[in-house]
Amino acid sequence: MRWLLVLLIVLVIAAIAGVIYVRTAAHDPARWHIDPATVTEVNTDNEFLDNRIIAGSPDAIASTLLSELDGEVLAGDLAKEWSTFVVRTPLIGYPDYVSVRMTPGADGTRVIIYSRSRFGKSDLGANKARVQRVFEALKSGSENNS
Repeated sequence: MRWLLVLLIVLVIAAIAGVIYVRTAAHDPARWHIDPATVTEVNTDNEFLDNRIIAGSPDAIASTLLSELDGEVLAGDLAKEWSTFVVRTPLIGYPDYVSVRMTPGADGTRVIIYSRSRFGKSDLGANKARVQRVFEALKSGSENNS
């Protein structure tokens, strides 16, 4: 019985150490700041890439992106067309990296979003859901500004 208690304490300490590591791990912009326009294929269960043409000014789109992503800027600047954000999951705070490129054009602004998880083999659809939610907000924002 005593060994079971010791095992439980060791497991709890390991879990707490894991959460602390996830929350405090340094972010390497050289590894994670990726221009989403250069991503040609997505082949893991913890990343998602999508792009759409959004009506509206790049400034309005950038404002919506900043609001919806609600993360810290890792590198880049949306005013200069692309940026990478660190967005954390709600419960434990796993870091996800979201790179966004905006390219203005005659028919609107092309927005490319590449979202991926740093830890794990599957994000259970979190990156896809995030990208779709952001595009829905951009779509409704552009419809409200029309």
